[in-house]
Amino acid sequence: MDHEAHERQRQWETDLWRAVEYNDWRETEKLLGKSWAKLDAGLVRHGKLLLGVAARSGHMATLDALLRVADVQASGRYGTTALMEAMANNRIEAARRLLDAGADPNATDQEGRTALHYGSGASVSAM
Repeated sequence: MDHEAHERQRQWETDLWRAVEYNDWRETEKLLGKSWAKLDAGLVRHGKLLLGVAARSGHMATLDALLRVADVQASGRYGTTALMEAMANNRIEAARRLLDAGADPNATDQEGRTALHYGSGASVSAM
């Protein structure tokens, strides 16, 4: 990839992160329409997983947009998955959506914890 293409890719990633963090699902959709490939490993930046950011915040429209292109099994720096993020933040609807998309509830982080461990402090009886 030449320097100019690399810079366009970096700018696209920055814009996508900003759209997801601010729950701008329209901008997220628009940027994903410009994507030329599936998001690499779910797009991790500074150890944070982009899909996890959407799951943690419970922004369903943004989560749905990302689920069309992101790897639902991807993990961040410490092995945390989007499902773990949703469970840790009591985002039951997001957790259901991730499970429906194929997220592995038995996946473990670097310390051997699963999504259920992350949700043990939250009210998960609605699951």
